[in-house]
Amino acid sequence: MHQPSPTEHHHHRPRGIVWSGPALAFVVLLAAFVNSCTNGGPTEADVGSVSLTIVSGDLQSGPAGQELPNPLVVQVTTVRGNGTRPVSGKLVNFVVIQGGGTVFAGAALTDRDGFAQDYLTLGPGAGLNVVEVRSVNSTTGAKETFGTFEATGILLETEACDGVDNDGDGQVDEGFIYCIGGAPAQNTDGENSCLSGFDDQNADPVDGCEQSLAMPEVCNNIDDDLNGQVDDGLLYCISGVPAANTDGANACLSGFDDVDGDPLNGCESAVEPTIWYQDADADGFGDAGISVTAELQPMGFVADNTDCDDTDPNVNPGAEEIMGNGIDDNCNGQIDE
Repeated sequence: MHQPSPTEHHHHRPRGIVWSGPALAFVVLLAAFVNSCTNGGPTEADVGSVSLTIVSGDLQSGPAGQELPNPLVVQVTTVRGNGTRPVSGKLVNFVVIQGGGTVFAGAALTDRDGFAQDYLTLGPGAGLNVVEVRSVNSTTGAKETFGTFEATGILLETEACDGVDNDGDGQVDEGFIYCIGGAPAQNTDGENSCLSGFDDQNADPVDGCEQSLAMPEVCNNIDDDLNGQVDDGLLYCISGVPAANTDGANACLSGFDDVDGDPLNGCESAVEPTIWYQDADADGFGDAGISVTAELQPMGFVADNTDCDDTDPNVNPGAEEIMGNGIDDNCNGQIDE
């Protein structure tokens, strides 16, 4: 067998591939491309200037003092050739400048796709909250303000039986079994309880609660005292409604009297009682010796009491004296004067 000499060993080509010229340039470009695909876009140190775009999370609204459901998302890019490329590793700051809210982290590095995000908790009051997106260029040291997010805080109220979503949870009058169509069911508080003296005997919240205890009768077309009669013993209660100028029971309101004695039309305006005098001869002058006191003028009575002979219509203070008849015709106390 032939054994190579030491000299022959020196003439063999070394193992491996040696690149040069165009081939070497291609390998360098390929390596750079692979590195870019593996590690994301260029960093801020690789580019001259960057721009930021608000991607999502702007113009949200929610209950004051609570965290918004969606994050505030931005993307940082740079211009490369004929297009844009995301910038990774860029430090982005989220700063609350209005509304008194807070952000969760306050700062974030962009990922390989140039995205960064943070979360906003709204301030305690109603109104506008503003978050500014800022940065400092790591190469030039320049301050960069890219844009703002806006959000609105809403003050919520306690839910009430009124057909309105008071607490802002997307539901109306929730949790109230006795709230029917935005109004309290009969004899209930409009929430989950019957009024005093009532009980939901048929377990149907739609018709409210039924009376369970005897109570004093009032003018309401209901058998309050449970004696089988409605509004019994109430003179001035007409079909469940108080008669005019009455308490709906048995009395006129202050300043009124039942002058005509008819409870159906209630009570009339009160007047001071007047003394009326009998006018038996119907001459318009009354007899001071016969009188009645009443609010209304009785038939056969007048307010005057100056007739000196109430049996003769020709004798009264308005008559002319007739000479020679022996009568005081004009009631002046003199005869045939």
